[in-house]
Amino acid sequence: MAEPMTRPLNLGHRGARGLAPENTLAGMAAGMAAGADGVEFDVQRTADGHLVVFHDDDLQRICSVAGRVVTSTLAQLRELDAGGHFGPQFAGEPIPTLDEVIEALPASAFLNIEAKRFRLRSDGLEAGIAEAFRRHSLAGRCIVSSFNPVLLGRLARMDRSIPLGLLYAPDLPFGFRQGWPRHLLRLRALHPHYEQVNPELLRTAHGRGQQINTWTVNEPTEMRRLIGLGVDSIITDRPDLLGLENSRLENS
Repeated sequence: MAEPMTRPLNLGHRGARGLAPENTLAGMAAGMAAGADGVEFDVQRTADGHLVVFHDDDLQRICSVAGRVVTSTLAQLRELDAGGHFGPQFAGEPIPTLDEVIEALPASAFLNIEAKRFRLRSDGLEAGIAEAFRRHSLAGRCIVSSFNPVLLGRLARMDRSIPLGLLYAPDLPFGFRQGWPRHLLRLRALHPHYEQVNPELLRTAHGRGQQINTWTVNEPTEMRRLIGLGVDSIITDRPDLLGLENSRLENS
């Protein structure tokens, strides 16, 4: 008899990017209200050493101003509107700090912290994440992911108790698109783009004791395919839609 399928974790992408402004406290609240088990969000370090939740390298798309997160101070970022681009009801929503996001989420929420640092040289982001992981007692409900294998290796040396996930996608340079640095790292999970997920990948990863957490899945048909394959987590802009698909599985 075939083993029953277990539903994947429902993780809201950047909070719930399809329902509220991404990487804001309003977005995190929207994701949890829509039925997410937790949220995925991006973390960068400001020029004065604070960790903030923001995806893009520059501020133009979200805040309609020139500038970069890593060359701005926290005080400068606090003056910006990170919500008005989504809708007038979110105007004035600030760029939050990592601490603020963690403290605003329920203790039951799972956190996928994506470290946004593409350069090889450290700017202190890893140390800040490791310190927050310990200070907020996130063991058992958090994973740190990144496209940067050097950053993940550095974080592993700082604290081997932090679960790590390697992000990769088909549009990356050759080698990286298949996540080859996974052979050099001690990883809890692989985080491939959903188009790269297939039965062989699941068998190989699960055989090594690694999870498959995939992104960013917004179409119900693709959600059903991935649920059927047995992925461990699905990151989505629409946690409400994934919740419906998971409910169908549980009631079948």
